[in-house]
Amino acid sequence: MKNIEELYLEKKKSIAKTVGNIANEFSDIMNYNSLQIHNFPQSNGRYKIVELLIGMTPHLIFPEENQRDHKEILKGFLDKNGIEYKIAALEGDKREKGPEPSHKNEEKAVYEVNGMGNMIIYPEKRIVHLPQGKSALYDIKVSELFERIIMKHYVNSRWVIVNDNNTNGESFRIHKYSGD
Repeated sequence: MKNIEELYLEKKKSIAKTVGNIANEFSDIMNYNSLQIHNFPQSNGRYKIVELLIGMTPHLIFPEENQRDHKEILKGFLDKNGIEYKIAALEGDKREKGPEPSHKNEEKAVYEVNGMGNMIIYPEKRIVHLPQGKSALYDIKVSELFERIIMKHYVNSRWVIVNDNNTNGESFRIHKYSGD
């Protein structure tokens, strides 16, 4: 049987390991600029999203009114911002053509799709569910990197964040800003 001192040391190591894991989870997002959010919805609902990196700036793009799928969201954003892209057969459905998920050109901005899926938003209640799912057209799922970037953004903005992604066997977690 362990004495109190041994139990205390085990608990202390466990806490240190947990703090270290949290620090590691967030260290990879510290090199990125602030999250840029485009076309944020004004009404409750489930919305398709595109998670895009342009250089070191993450962009979370919601659809404009006439955009129904990830291909239209990505193409619309790239066109609107004058970002060059190439059209290619899409990974998830070879019959469909759309912007490639990444493009590099020395003269124009570099972009890379980091994830695609959907988000549930309740703007009036300031509740956001973390991204989930994937794009069937592109065969690209939501990004763990963007999950942490989005979590940091909304926690700092005093929103309630719900994670429905079954992390570690949990059905959901709620993160809420604890400041003033």
